[in-house]
Amino acid sequence: MTQSQIITQLSQDILKSEVIVVLGSTLFDAADSILSAIKGKELIVVDPIKTTIAKKANLHITLAPRSDFFLMILLARFVFLEELYDTKMLKKLESDYEEFYDFVRTFRIKALLGLIDGSLDDVGDILSILAGKKTLFIIGKGIQKYTIASEVVRATESLAMILGAIGKDGCGVRVITTSGIISSNQENFEFIDEYDDDFVDRKKLKRPK
Repeated sequence: MTQSQIITQLSQDILKSEVIVVLGSTLFDAADSILSAIKGKELIVVDPIKTTIAKKANLHITLAPRSDFFLMILLARFVFLEELYDTKMLKKLESDYEEFYDFVRTFRIKALLGLIDGSLDDVGDILSILAGKKTLFIIGKGIQKYTIASEVVRATESLAMILGAIGKDGCGVRVITTSGIISSNQENFEFIDEYDDDFVDRKKLKRPK
């Protein structure tokens, strides 16, 4: 795909959404058609840098670098706690989501907040915008530089799935690359159930058994 084709497709996806969540800067933050498409939408930008698109956001979360995975896990934890999940979607998935719930519960909330350098208010603000809305998650180039990029994508997809934001028009996860857009797929979906990162002391993250 050319850059023009990527911008056009992404703009069309955004137009069908109600909420857009951008993780990290994308290649096209300042593209006129992207900025035009987000007008009237609720926009959340998660990025330590105040990019062009972050300046347009309803909510800009300046979390600590390399902590996007922990934010997604923390959000998923509270989606379960506050029962904000899509019940119909979870019934279709049967036991799979229960394993994901067990996985996110192994992380200590206080430790996660420390790693993202955020607060419970940040979590509440994000979820108040996401709940019950057609949400599109866009993962930018900055995330893809991480050694844990695939875990960030899977954690984001898992969050989107319990929110009912995969498999519907104007919803899902889009990973923006220099050569195209990788879209989440509801078929053969698997929740994330493991995490390994040499940069983080995993013992401090886990709840004692």
